[in-house]
Amino acid sequence: MEAIHSNFRGIQEKVISEGMMNQGLMSLMSQQQFSSEEFYLTGYETITFNRSRYFALETVLNSTVPFEKDLLILTNGDVNDEILSLCELHGINTMIISFPNTTKEWDDFDALVSGFSRFSHVLFSCEESDCTTIDQLKKLSTRINKKRAGLIVNCNSDSIQLSDVKNADIDYLVYNGTGCSITSVVLARRSKLVQTEGISRSYTHNLYAFWQKAMSRRKSIIKPMIF
Repeated sequence: MEAIHSNFRGIQEKVISEGMMNQGLMSLMSQQQFSSEEFYLTGYETITFNRSRYFALETVLNSTVPFEKDLLILTNGDVNDEILSLCELHGINTMIISFPNTTKEWDDFDALVSGFSRFSHVLFSCEESDCTTIDQLKKLSTRINKKRAGLIVNCNSDSIQLSDVKNADIDYLVYNGTGCSITSVVLARRSKLVQTEGISRSYTHNLYAFWQKAMSRRKSIIKPMIF
């Protein structure tokens, strides 16, 4: 039987990418110039994996949706079966609705959100053919923030610029890496990431533990955020 080396939290160490974010990956996220070790100055953290984007998404969902809360999934088409399967696997209750576009649809969405308090997060997947704009995501986040729900974006299209992530108030962005040692990336707002300690549904998909493991390579001197 093959042994899998695990750290003290039971997390498989090889799941975390051993390489820091390279310049190509950072350029997809921001036009500002800083080293990979200083990316945290943006107020966001990156956790890089050598696993698929769906592993990264599974980790985010397991680590953010408490057992007593549900997940609202917005879609511009059919929901990916893999997303539904991983939610079912981990006992995450979901409700699926179409992404609102018209005034009436936004009114209906407001009524749904205001009358249902069990949602801890809203998940939206950006597919390659998706025409959803940052302004629409900002409109969405403004509404769900009133209910103190978080926004998770699963990005299968071109990576979203960090400035747009901030403007759209996205808490977690899951997207593809640049290949080689980095297969997928989670971009997480640090103020939300620290709140995930101890709430993961699975010790093998524990975003907080992965983050702590990634931070062990960081220099001890911490600088103030740049914005």
